[in-house]
Amino acid sequence: MKRLQKAFTPLFYLSISGALAISATGYADHSNTEHLPELLVSATRSAHTPSTLPAAQIVISRDQILQSGSNTVAEVLASVAGIQLTDLFGNGTSVTVGMRGFGDNASLNSLIMVDGRRLNNALDIGSPRLSGISLDQIESIEIISGSAGVLFGENAVGGVINIITRSPGNNSLLEITAGSYGNQQYRASIGRKINQWDISASAEKRSADNYRDHSESDTKSLDLELGYALDHGRIWLGLNGSDEYQQLPGALFAAQYDNNRKASRNDSDFLDGEYRTYQAGLSYALSEQWQLEAELSSRSDNIDGSQEAFGSASTTRQERDQSSFYPRLIGQFSQPNGTMILTTGFDYDNGDYFLSSVFGTQQAEQKIHSFYAQLLYPVLDKVNLQVGARYARLNSDIKDSYTFPAGTDQDDSVTRYSIGLDWTPVEWVKLFLRRDENYRFAKIEEHTNQFNFVGVYQPLDSQLGTSLETGAVVTLNQTVIDISLYELKLSDEIVYDSTTFSNINLDTTKRTGANFNVTSQLTSAFSVYVQLALVDAKFDSGPYSNKEIPWVAQQNISAGVDYLSDKLGNFHLEWLRAGDRYAASDFANGFAKIDAQNQLNFAWRIEIEKFSIDARINNLLDDESIAYATSAYNPATFANEVGFYAAPERNFLITVSYHPDR
Repeated sequence: MKRLQKAFTPLFYLSISGALAISATGYADHSNTEHLPELLVSATRSAHTPSTLPAAQIVISRDQILQSGSNTVAEVLASVAGIQLTDLFGNGTSVTVGMRGFGDNASLNSLIMVDGRRLNNALDIGSPRLSGISLDQIESIEIISGSAGVLFGENAVGGVINIITRSPGNNSLLEITAGSYGNQQYRASIGRKINQWDISASAEKRSADNYRDHSESDTKSLDLELGYALDHGRIWLGLNGSDEYQQLPGALFAAQYDNNRKASRNDSDFLDGEYRTYQAGLSYALSEQWQLEAELSSRSDNIDGSQEAFGSASTTRQERDQSSFYPRLIGQFSQPNGTMILTTGFDYDNGDYFLSSVFGTQQAEQKIHSFYAQLLYPVLDKVNLQVGARYARLNSDIKDSYTFPAGTDQDDSVTRYSIGLDWTPVEWVKLFLRRDENYRFAKIEEHTNQFNFVGVYQPLDSQLGTSLETGAVVTLNQTVIDISLYELKLSDEIVYDSTTFSNINLDTTKRTGANFNVTSQLTSAFSVYVQLALVDAKFDSGPYSNKEIPWVAQQNISAGVDYLSDKLGNFHLEWLRAGDRYAASDFANGFAKIDAQNQLNFAWRIEIEKFSIDARINNLLDDESIAYATSAYNPATFANEVGFYAAPERNFLITVSYHPDR
C-alpha cells in the first residue's frame, strides 16, 4: 500500500545558497541589513551560539513570512531560491521536501525539524507532515543547505530545515480565511507569561474541496505548551495533536488528463489520520562555559484508509509509535582568535511500526542511536575551522507476510566525518569551504517490498554520500550577492524502481550545482531579488549511466519585488519557475520531459489598529501546469506510462486577523 502511496507524496527540490542575510522571500531583511542575525539554532544545535558553520545558511523571519502572504509552510518555502515544490492539491497537505537534486526519494534525503524535533519518520518512507504546523506559531525557519550528516545524522543528505516556534509571550489571535475551492480556515491562539510560568495554546481548523475531483481535505490541530523559567534555564512540556482527512484522486494517464485534468481516477481512496506528539525539553546553563540542551518526545500516528488495488477498494491500517531523546552539551571557550564552540551529544530513536493492507502485513521494531561531536575553532582571526564525527547504529527486527514471514534482523552501523573552513576577510565578505559525509539507512518498507519477480530477496545496503561545497556572500550597502557551488556523490542510493516493483541500490550518482542570488533594496519602499539555481543530477555509473535523475529540474528561477507603503500596506509579487524534467521513476529517460512550470503570485497585507488583512492570488496568469508526474503501471494497458497530477489554476485566499493584545 505504501509503495502505491509514493505516487501521492512527490518532492520539491530545494537548493538554497546563502547566508544569514538572505530571506526566504528572496530579499534581505532590509529592516536590519547592517546587523545580521548573530544566532542560528541549527548551526550548532543550540539557541545561543553564533553562526560560524561553514555552510550555506538562511533564516526566514516571522516578518518575512507575513509579508509573503503565505498561508502554509509550503508556500513560504516555495519562494526560496532553488525550491522545486510539488503540492498535489495546492493546500499544503501533501508536500514532500527535497534538497539538492533528489527525485522521488527526496523526503528521505532532507531533514525537517520543529524546534529540533524530527518530523521525518525513523521507520518508514512516509513524508514529514508540514500541514499540521500553523504559520501563526512560527517565529522563524532556519535552513542549512547541503549535507549535514555529522551534526544531524540520518536524512540530512541534501540539507536541514528547522522550524522555530514563537517564544512565549502575551499575545493572542483570532483569524478567519476563505478562498477558492471551498477553502475555509479558522485559527485562534493565546500566549501568557505569569511570573516564571508561561503558557501558549493554539487551535486551527481547515477544510477545502480542493482543485481536483475527490480531493477534499479536513484538518484540525491543537498545540499546547507550558514552560517554567529556572534561574539558569527553562523546562517545558508540550502537546501537538492533529486529525487529517484527505481524499486521494490518484494520477491520471495521458488520455484521462487530456479529457479532464480535474478528474479523479480513484473515487474511493482516502487517508484518515490521527497524529499525537508529547514533548518535554530542558535548557540549562551548567556553568559559564557549558550549556545542557535536551528534548524528549513520544509520537503516535494512526492512519486508516482505502486504496484501490486489483480493481477493488482495499482497507489499510498504519500504526507508528516513535520515541526520541536528544541530549547534548554545548561548550563555549574564549581563545586568542575568538570563541571555540564544542557540541557533543547523543541521538536516540526507538519505534514500533505496523501496516496492514491487501499486500499483507508488515511489523517492525527499530532502534537508532548515534554519538556525535562537532568543534568550531577560531584558528586565525576571522578564520574558523569546523571538524566533526558521528557514529550511528541501526537495529531492526522486521516481519513481513511475503518477504520475511518468520522475521529477520536488519542491522548496520556507519561512521561519518566533516571538515570545513569559514573565512570573513572583511565585514562585507564571507567565504566558506566544506566537506561533509552523510548516510541513510533503508526503511522498513524498502526492505519488505522486494518482489523482483524472481522470488529472491535482494538485500539493501545503507546509502553513503560525500558533499563538497564552497561559497561566497558579498554585502555592498543595500545589495547582497550570493554564490555557492557544490558536488554531492552518493553510493548505493536507495530508490524505488517502478519497472520491477522493488527497491534497489543504485550505482554511483552525482549532483553538481551552482546557485546565484542577487537581492537589493532600491529605495526605502522597493526591494527586488533574482535567484537562479542550476543542478546537473545524473547517474554516474551503471545501466543508467549519464542519464538524468528523474523529477529534478536543471534550472530554477525565483524573482520578485516588494513595495511597502505606510498607508496602503505591503505588496509582494513573485515569479517562480521550475525547468522541464523527466517524470519520477523514469530512470531510463524514456518518456518525454514534463514541461517547465511557471507561477506568478501576488500578495497584499495591511494592518489597521488591531486588525490585519491578507490577500493572496496564486498562479495569477492561470497557467495549466503539471504538479507531479510519475512513471507508473497502467492496468488498462498492462504497461508503464506517465501518470499526471494537475496543478491548480488561478486561486485566491483572503484572511482577516484580530490581535487583541496590540
